[in-house]
Amino acid sequence: MGIVMRTYLSVLVVAAATLILYLYNVLCLRPEKLRRALRRQGITGPQPSFLLGNIRDMKRPEKEEIPRGEGNGETVHDFSSTFFPFFDRWRKIYGNYNSTHLKP
Repeated sequence: MGIVMRTYLSVLVVAAATLILYLYNVLCLRPEKLRRALRRQGITGPQPSFLLGNIRDMKRPEKEEIPRGEGNGETVHDFSSTFFPFFDRWRKIYGNYNSTHLKP
């Protein structure tokens, strides 16, 4: 094996190791650091799965949920529960967040 081939192989190994470390940082360390910072502020939520996050929870249909204002004739201007029902579900499970949870 020549010197040029060993040099290419060394560069390839270093590049592969760098890519692996970068992906580990982006996919594992950074999200956990963000979750830890949110937990310190009192903001909790569902535990995400690796790579998919909370997509399964978001796609799960909630048949028992009825949009606010439906059936009683009142007009509702808050459509967030209609478009993002998982936020309402998580708010019921994990509680409302407000600024009183902030710790100095």
